[in-house]
Amino acid sequence: MTRTKRYVISKHIPVEIKTKKYVISPRAGPHGKEQCIPLGVVVRDILNLAETGRDTKRILGKREVLVDGRARQDNAYPVGVMDVVSLPKTKKNYRMLPKKGKLTLFEITSERSKFKLSKITEKTTLKGGMVQLNLHDGRNIRIPVKDSKKPVEDVYNTGDTLKISVPDQKILGHYPFKQGAVAMIINGSHAGLIGNVKEIISTRGMQRAHTVLLTDGKETTTVKDYVFVLGMEKAEILVE
Repeated sequence: MTRTKRYVISKHIPVEIKTKKYVISPRAGPHGKEQCIPLGVVVRDILNLAETGRDTKRILGKREVLVDGRARQDNAYPVGVMDVVSLPKTKKNYRMLPKKGKLTLFEITSERSKFKLSKITEKTTLKGGMVQLNLHDGRNIRIPVKDSKKPVEDVYNTGDTLKISVPDQKILGHYPFKQGAVAMIINGSHAGLIGNVKEIISTRGMQRAHTVLLTDGKETTTVKDYVFVLGMEKAEILVE
């Protein structure tokens, strides 16, 4: 297990710096190091289910914590944006979302814990006429097509969001990244801000594409990759 001194940890992790010297570092996994919180930190420092690292390992070892419907026993397992954390013993469920620059657990109902939103980050055409959708949380979903030359089943684009069931990841909904969509900024100084997509600005060369979000009449411009579609007419998840 890798540890990091608390005073140098990323600001998005909501832990006190002066109480203890070290904090667990997230293991390599579905989320980038700057976009996740180690499960051990979630259990001990955020949910306050344990006082020591030993207690945390004991809880995880008993398979009492689920992430996206699957028991996780690794205290360095990375929990990132849109992940669902469930505690079957207490019947509590949470969704990880950014709020004011920090990743935060929002309590959700048992019914809402059965699905999550995942952003399509890449598409790949496979042999045999299948299209593979690569998602932001490390998942891959394959779409069978009858005719690889005219894949009418492939209605998905990079940047779109899928509503999927967990843990079996069946597609329950599809929300295109386009003008008018409800979206959240998940990275950068505006992380947690929600608005409607007003404009998608394409660029050339090395400059990254941008998106303009409209929130209560105010425009916010951010990097296109930081925008996560939550739904079309309304957000599919509850955010306070």
